[in-house]
Amino acid sequence: MIFIGLVFFSLVLSSEGTAEEPTCKDQKKNKRVLWTCDTDEHNITCYEDSFYYDPREDKCKKLDYKGCGGNGNNFPSREDCTDTCKRNMTNYDHQYLERLKERNLLRFNCTIPYKPSTNGVQIPRFYYDSKRKECKMGKVSRSDDYFPTLRNCLFMCNATKTVPKRCQRPIRNGSSPIGDWKCHHDERLKLFCYKPKNTKK
Repeated sequence: MIFIGLVFFSLVLSSEGTAEEPTCKDQKKNKRVLWTCDTDEHNITCYEDSFYYDPREDKCKKLDYKGCGGNGNNFPSREDCTDTCKRNMTNYDHQYLERLKERNLLRFNCTIPYKPSTNGVQIPRFYYDSKRKECKMGKVSRSDDYFPTLRNCLFMCNATKTVPKRCQRPIRNGSSPIGDWKCHHDERLKLFCYKPKNTKK
């Protein structure tokens, strides 16, 4: 699942910059939102997916996002949201850990000190802060030494069950793009925005 998430991000990032993105009032673009844009002879078309974390249900859900603004509780995929915010282990998580233990491949643990990336590689992982007894997110270059998800760290280290601040923020649907951009959601709440190619921002 983590591998799929990384592939998703690499594909999205490679598509950035291929066309103009929707314009937001006062430039209030949410940097956490990833647009995929394309242009043809007549139109510029962009789309994005948004998910938010519901702390009451410990679950990530589709967000009816309008395209601009909002807050940090906005993730481009369910996997990214779940890995970052979900507190409790799933049946699959337990099975995954058991398989790693059986094959002696379980490298991440609660005693490895956090060493931030210094070579430009920025892999998001979780580590255990023994002084504060908390699981924290960091950016590392050697991902195998750290927890791939928050819930792995919480479970294995018996840490305080807190989630990152962005996961605790209330739902914010944001506002619609300005100018000639026209937007609508499909039946799965994926947001599509488009405008004629020959118009200004």
